[in-house]
Amino acid sequence: MRRLKYVLQSAIACFVVAGAMLVLFWGAGIYNIYQESHGNISDLSELWSYISEQGLMFLIGLLAFVSFLVSGFQAKKASEADRAANGGNEYDGVGYGDADYSGTINAGGGYTYDSTDTSIKLDEGSGMENDRNVYGKNGMPYADIYGMTGDAQLTNTYSLQSGAIKISFDLPQRYRLIDGDDSDPAFAGFNEELKPELVYCSLQEAIDDETAEDYVLDELVEDEACPEELRTRAYLKHGVIEGRLYYYYIFKYKKSRKQRQKFAAACDIGGGLFYTIETEWIWRKEELTLEALMDFLKIRVE
Repeated sequence: MRRLKYVLQSAIACFVVAGAMLVLFWGAGIYNIYQESHGNISDLSELWSYISEQGLMFLIGLLAFVSFLVSGFQAKKASEADRAANGGNEYDGVGYGDADYSGTINAGGGYTYDSTDTSIKLDEGSGMENDRNVYGKNGMPYADIYGMTGDAQLTNTYSLQSGAIKISFDLPQRYRLIDGDDSDPAFAGFNEELKPELVYCSLQEAIDDETAEDYVLDELVEDEACPEELRTRAYLKHGVIEGRLYYYYIFKYKKSRKQRQKFAAACDIGGGLFYTIETEWIWRKEELTLEALMDFLKIRVE
């Protein structure tokens, strides 16, 4: 069910599944007709009799196709509405999960931030934001102020909520919220500027006596991309981040001639809930590590 939720939030995934359902069920029905008739049908009445026998198969395929098709258009509409709300000339700082933004995106496409010791105004795409030879008023490289590297990173605060439990975390401003559903404040997706990979964060309810370790193991076992010999509890790793015990796994694989790395982690936050993080890196030279996602792991439970 958790994986289905992610599928329904992606228009492309819904359209792909819709087509697959139609091909699968209708293909099965046509195959059954061919087998029963031995490829020899004399007239339309005989064909109709075979079709009637496979009616349930065709009906299920059609219903599945229509259902995922509608979900795809709904996901596309929601995505376009989200982009329209957040991609205009003026950003009011109000976003998914009651996020608290310290900056605004202005009509010129530049970034303007206010703080006690510096004022930055950069034109997006000028290259200045990554130029370590260009300095701000406080003598710090713009690259550090902008949040690309360094200790003085400007951040945005994001929140997830399930019931009465709310968590928040701070991300450098190079991360953008790109996938959030207002009807589900327990889920959000982010990507880093100039990089295609997504990081999904969510609050998940424990099933019965499930622990964070059980949750991560279940994700690992169900992941068909993971080599069979790695789908064991012994392969799981753990680490303590600011007093919270995370269970996680990282593995590499190759698909469509592309090198990939996958990561999933979870920790117990109380109230029968887990905080989870998932991502997949494609064709990146750097190693996917726990430290690479540290900003997502430093959470506050409110």
